[in-house]
Amino acid sequence: MKGLILKDLYSVRFQIIVGALIGLYPNILMMIGFGDFIVALNTLANVGLTFVYAMVNVVTIVPFSSLMINTLTSDVENGWLKICRTMPVSTSQIVGAKTISTAIIIGIFVLLSITMNVISILRGAPVFKEVMFTFPLCCGLIQMITLTPVFPISMKSGAKKAGAIYLVFMIVLFVLAIIVAFATFSGNLPSYALRLFAYVILPALAFTVIFASFKSSKNLISCDI
Repeated sequence: MKGLILKDLYSVRFQIIVGALIGLYPNILMMIGFGDFIVALNTLANVGLTFVYAMVNVVTIVPFSSLMINTLTSDVENGWLKICRTMPVSTSQIVGAKTISTAIIIGIFVLLSITMNVISILRGAPVFKEVMFTFPLCCGLIQMITLTPVFPISMKSGAKKAGAIYLVFMIVLFVLAIIVAFATFSGNLPSYALRLFAYVILPALAFTVIFASFKSSKNLISCDI
């Protein structure tokens, strides 16, 4: 199983490095003065600056944590899954390796975002500290929710169609998250609604989707021998 995980990570390691370097750019801009410029223009400094940091987190996490999609086309077209079935690994290990690889890549960019957010907090940025920790984690959960179904969908319908479905899922979830956030800050929803969404609904949805994708992928691999 370790070899399966390393195979996926090695196949996109250059893209991970480049993605991390690109993701650092907007974060560094925020730390060297762009954030102060926003505060000067915005009377609601905490809300405005926190929102901008959230958008920087999205730009850092979302585009590059979906690198696992790049491995699916070659896996399906080259018959990698059938080759795996000749190895001394179970279907659970094959699917588990793909899920863990996805989580590791997402985790790298989530950790990068949290680290940069913490540095900004230590430098005295007027932001909502809880959001600076929670939002990157929520982005990571949304990515897990949208990416884990891509594996079974790619086996069933092809990697290109799976990538398009992933994009639709991701947009829908982020729009839902934005609606909940704005409704909470505007007073249309109680203050605990945002915490309920972040700490209960998203984790529960992530667990459900990951489990369903895991079972579905196992069944598809078992049938495709």
